[in-house]
Amino acid sequence: MAAPDVARIVPISDISASNIGQKFRLFGVLVLPEDPTSPVAQLHSITAGKSKADKSTRGKSRVRDVGLGLLVDMSLCVDDRIAALKETASVVMVMGTLEDNSLSGITQSSSVLVDESIILRAILITDASDVNLVAMESAIAQRRAFELDS
Repeated sequence: MAAPDVARIVPISDISASNIGQKFRLFGVLVLPEDPTSPVAQLHSITAGKSKADKSTRGKSRVRDVGLGLLVDMSLCVDDRIAALKETASVVMVMGTLEDNSLSGITQSSSVLVDESIILRAILITDASDVNLVAMESAIAQRRAFELDS
């Protein structure tokens, strides 16, 4: 029996064109498109080592600094919960498959570094406002270091 193809949890900074065809579960700040009819949003990560979480809202983190981004195609997500993400920058968990975007011509302006040659074809987007993105990236880095030492 073949092993199941699992969605790996990695920081957005680890995603590149060499990962096309792989499944990922990513946490970040979903920036909805300016055009409400566009299915393509951006998922932004925190800036490693420079970001600070603002805990002024009773333990829920809001990210003040972002650094890297990834295009996300939300067209396969027909869940009503996406419509509930009315904030322009919501912390979310996105699961999907990384695909080649070099021939599609999909582009978006951004204040962060976005590799427009790749796009995550999302199958699930869910609210993760209770996730501390700084702690999440730290935990992922510690797990990676542990796996390398083993």
